[in-house]
Amino acid sequence: APCNRQPPMRRGTPGGVARADGAHPLDRDERHSKRHLYADFEPALACLSYALCSTTLSLFNKLVFSGHSFNFPVSVLAFQSLCAVVFLQLSEWLKLSEPSPLSRDVLRAMAPVTLLFCVMLWTSGKALRFVSMPIFTVFKNLAVVGTTVWEYCRFGSRVSIGIVASLALMVGGSVAAGAGDLTVTREGLFWMLVNVLSTVAYVASLKDLVPPDLPSSAKTLANNLLSLVAFAAVAAANGEIGGFWAALSAQSRL
Repeated sequence: APCNRQPPMRRGTPGGVARADGAHPLDRDERHSKRHLYADFEPALACLSYALCSTTLSLFNKLVFSGHSFNFPVSVLAFQSLCAVVFLQLSEWLKLSEPSPLSRDVLRAMAPVTLLFCVMLWTSGKALRFVSMPIFTVFKNLAVVGTTVWEYCRFGSRVSIGIVASLALMVGGSVAAGAGDLTVTREGLFWMLVNVLSTVAYVASLKDLVPPDLPSSAKTLANNLLSLVAFAAVAAANGEIGGFWAALSAQSRL
């Protein structure tokens, strides 16, 4: 008599039919839902990460640039650029970010942008020596307002009532939060104004001079690589590097 036994059913497959690739549809659905969940929270995680890094770096720079016993501002900026390059390469190696293709054309396009980037960072360090953190935050928020105005004038970008209200709340909130410590000197005010102008010019140059199809990772890597070379050259020329490493070594032995 012919055998009527059915082949063993595979758990998790519809109708007991096993998939040719050996994958469980339920497992595939679970992985798919996890990817969607991460995609939903990715913008919030990116904003929180940026806020944490930006706040931490600002406080660190205020501590370093305000001190007179550790006066190596250009070397500090060069070291920060070096750390950024290392982290970017590590992120690419771990496949956490997209590849960062570099070429002479990319470096040539990023050169004038990096010059403004260096001016922005250097004037930020100079200003931190003479202004309080609340004043620094207020002016940084004014740079965002300036960038919005420039994009409206240059590209005709739509500025809704919601955007205007958000900018007003951002600036007003920073003024209210630092109302008890809005101290600034004339020199600090000068450097903050130069920093705001260089920040707006830097953002403007990114859109005007850099090809729009260039990946963000490539722009970031080229920016930090060129700024590393520029800051290291200036630090070597003014004799900062030797004293910087000596001071770091002395701190590490404490």
